[in-house]
Amino acid sequence: MAQDTVTLCLPPVPRDRVPGAVDAAMQAHADEWWDAWWPSSRDAAWGFRIAAGAGNDPRLVRTPRDPRGGPRELLPGFCDGGPRGLLDLDTPRQAVAGRAEAAWHAWRRLARTLPRAAPVEAFAHHPDRWHAHREQPLIGALDELLVSEGLRFMHAEPADHFGDDLGAFVREEVARAIPSNILVTVDGRRLESGPAGYFLFADTYLYGLDPDAYIVRLRVHC
Repeated sequence: MAQDTVTLCLPPVPRDRVPGAVDAAMQAHADEWWDAWWPSSRDAAWGFRIAAGAGNDPRLVRTPRDPRGGPRELLPGFCDGGPRGLLDLDTPRQAVAGRAEAAWHAWRRLARTLPRAAPVEAFAHHPDRWHAHREQPLIGALDELLVSEGLRFMHAEPADHFGDDLGAFVREEVARAIPSNILVTVDGRRLESGPAGYFLFADTYLYGLDPDAYIVRLRVHC
């Protein structure tokens, strides 16, 4: 069975009602999509950064115990969630924007200096066409670049992945800084990555929530 990460949104509620609201919202999808959930902020990639000056706010969600009852060592400066206004959504987005811009310019330099890569279709008769395609110098260099910058994997051909519009490429990468693969909205809709535009929608949605609306990050067993 697999695991995934859910970003759960809740309307403004008193802090002591958050655990019950989380369970109710997750239980609504349990039969079809998951059978267990737990907080996930031990890793900075899954938790939320706390806004400056908000570290002692009692409304922040910090779950002290793991699903087995053992103590959790919460990553300093991060939490499982809280009201959107107490979460620093800007710093991760700004960091990704800088890395994405650098990667886009690096791609342009590499495209000028390395041999042009053949499309994957050119390796149709190769026993392992995907491996052969990615062994090309340009593709290999770009794969290493994206991994080093913590950006999304290149599934398309380089020109399609990076595109000619720096702003559009950066926006697409920035949109992935906060949302996880699964989003549950305030009104209980479950949305999942896959359809084009999911991350752009999810990023805009989270950023535009009421400052008192809760956002909670959870891991799920699917």
